[in-house]
Parts: sequence; structure tokens; C-alpha cells
Amino acid sequence: MKPDAKKSITRDLWEVSCAVKPVPETGWFEGTHNLACDSSHYFMPSEPGRKFDDLLKRLLVQQGWSEKYSEEYLKELLYDLCRVVIRTAQQDELAQSFQRCVTDYETYDCNQTVHVLLSGIRLQAEFRLGGLTLKSLTVDDKKELVKQLETIVSQQPQSEQRLQVKEFVKQNVLERFEGKVCAVFTTLAEPKRAKQKTQERCACVLDLLRYAIPALYPRSAEVRVGFDGELWRFASPIPIVSSDNSQFSIQWLEMGPVFPMEISQETIQSLEEIGVLRLGKALEKQACQRSEFETVLLRGVHWFANAQLPLEKATQFLSLVTCLESFLCPKDRDPISTSVAEGVALVLGENLDNRRRLKRKVKELYGIRSAITHSGLETVLDVDLETLRNIALALTSALIKRADDFSKQQDLLDWIEDKKLS
Repeated sequence: MKPDAKKSITRDLWEVSCAVKPVPETGWFEGTHNLACDSSHYFMPSEPGRKFDDLLKRLLVQQGWSEKYSEEYLKELLYDLCRVVIRTAQQDELAQSFQRCVTDYETYDCNQTVHVLLSGIRLQAEFRLGGLTLKSLTVDDKKELVKQLETIVSQQPQSEQRLQVKEFVKQNVLERFEGKVCAVFTTLAEPKRAKQKTQERCACVLDLLRYAIPALYPRSAEVRVGFDGELWRFASPIPIVSSDNSQFSIQWLEMGPVFPMEISQETIQSLEEIGVLRLGKALEKQACQRSEFETVLLRGVHWFANAQLPLEKATQFLSLVTCLESFLCPKDRDPISTSVAEGVALVLGENLDNRRRLKRKVKELYGIRSAITHSGLETVLDVDLETLRNIALALTSALIKRADDFSKQQDLLDWIEDKKLS
């Protein structure tokens, strides 16, 4: 951390800490953050509390501490610095304590290996995507986790409570992993931030798999993937009685996946063809090392994947339109529908007639989008939703294949403008 930034943050920490007040024994008080110190309780009035929040953001975002520390973990460190001021009332003590925090962050070098259970996936073999290793945990894998747990516990002071925790983890936590598909991710961060980073990476990889599902399976297969516990299959009966009592029927509301996503060598070849593996490589990069266009592609895939979730049709429709806009929305944003329709036509159209049909169709679909957003249209026809889904899938796949041709979104928009003028 640069000396000026360190000095500024220390000064603001001092001001915030000096403004901390004891919680009154009776009566109402207005404040935000609460902390305990030596059996006493304190709070921050509103304005110092806002400055405290700003300090959190400066460290997490501007100084990049979110790479290793979670917001919760850093908040506790800042509370500890406030306690230093409460106890000592010495600015030098605060400066030295903050310097230790800076040194601890800069020298933190402990990797965490995180295991997250997933649902809706069947693996033929271990598979790596986006920096995650997807694997079906065997009995031996579970035994290895238990062995690691016991090794760590044996190195710590023994107590009855600690032994009970160890047995609980063995019997009630690790037992759930056997035979399940698990995402394994190793990252340099404290445990809570490591969990967050793994969940974030899993969400991105699940987006890639959801993007692939319409290209691999028919809609009737109801293939879905997610975190463990997200996916349930059930059927609920719906009795229907006619108004003249002449008819009685039972319909069924069926929810949840029917088939898992099978990841085999054949599947991996298909994932390669539609660009999933290409985006997986982009995910493995640090965010600052990805090209702007790779980030745009990942954002578009996210919105396409969002439309594969069991949402109402109107919400799926809006997500697919957002997918198109994430690629083709011009900087001036006016008129969006024409720019997106022309962009789709020029990227996907093979000849003039085909481009004209595509442009008309996208404009027509945009009319439905406007009706949903501005007029509250609730009924979206399957044929329109599937047409839009197919267009979004084709556009996304085409742009992924050209990921190396563009370094930023403006390059794509310039290419489209050149095509219009040529």
C-alpha cells in the first residue's frame, strides 16, 4: 500500500474510532455498527458509520483486499482497530496496528481448497472447466478428507467439544459428499473469502453449462444444473371442475429436472464446438487479464443462462433480450431495437434475404419485450420464446467463435458499422 493511502486511511480510522460511543443503558440511540470491547458495548453514530463503510470499500475495492479478504473478515479487523483506540486513545498505537494489518495482508500466502456439491450433473470422468475441477467423490476421496480433518485436529489442543465437532463433521458433513459431483477450487484467501470466490466461480461455470444445455438436449428433457439442494423433481395434482359439473379432470404441475447433464467425451467435444471451453479458459484468467470482449461474452452468457432457469416465460424472454443487448447495445443506446436487430442480422445472416428476415423477426420480438416491460404483457407464446432463445444461442455461439477477433465491444460495433456501409 502506498504511504499516502496508508496515512489517509489511518487518519479516517482515527476519526471513526474517536466517534464511537458507549451504548446507553436505557433509551433509544441512532447508530449503525455495534461492537463489544472489554465487556462494554459501543456503537457508531450515523455519520462515522458511513465513513466506516467507506473505509471498507476503499480497502476492498480500491486497494484490492477483496482478493484475499471477505467483507465480514475485514470488518472484524477494522473493529479490532477501533478497540485499539477505545483501549489506548493513542494515535500511534492505531498506526502501528494498521501497519500490521497491511503487512499481514501483503504476506498472506495460505491457499484454501474448497469443495462445493453440485446437482444435475453426471460425470464419466474428472472434468476441468473455468478453473474448477468437477469430480464424482469416491469412498477414497471421502477418506482423504477425513484424514486431512483428523491431521489438523490432532495438531491442536484437545478438548471434548473439539472431538465432538470432529465427529459431527465426519458423520453429518463429509458423509454427504460420497458419490456426489463436487466442484473443487483452490484459491489464495482466508476461508470465508475462499468460500465466496468458489461460489462465484461455480456460478460462472454453471452459467456456461446452462448455456450449453439447449444445444445438447431438447426442452422436454428438462435438464438443469445447480448447487446441491437447488434442484427437486416433483409433480403436484391439479383438479379441474367445469362450471356445469359435467367434467372433472386431473392435470399435473411438474417441476424440476427430468434428466441430468451427462458430461462425457462426446459432450466435451460439443462444448468445444459451441465455445464453452473457450470461455472456460477466459474464466481461469484474473479479471484484470481478460479482454473487455471476453468479459462481455461472459456477461451475455450469464443472461442466456438465466433464461434457462425455471422462471415465468416473460422473465425468460426479458433475460434473452438482455443477452442480445449485452453484445449489441450501442454506446448512445438510441435506438436500441434497430441497432440490436441490425447487429443480429449482420452477424448471423448469410445473404441479403436472410438478413432482412432476421432483422424483421428481432424487431417483432422487441415489440413483445416492450409490451412486457411497458404494458404488462403476461402471456408469451412458446413459439416466440423458443425463436428468441435460438437466435440468442446462435448469436452467442458465433461471437464466442470470434472472441480472438475483437478485444473490446466497440470493435464488434465498429465491424457491424463497416458491414452496413460496405
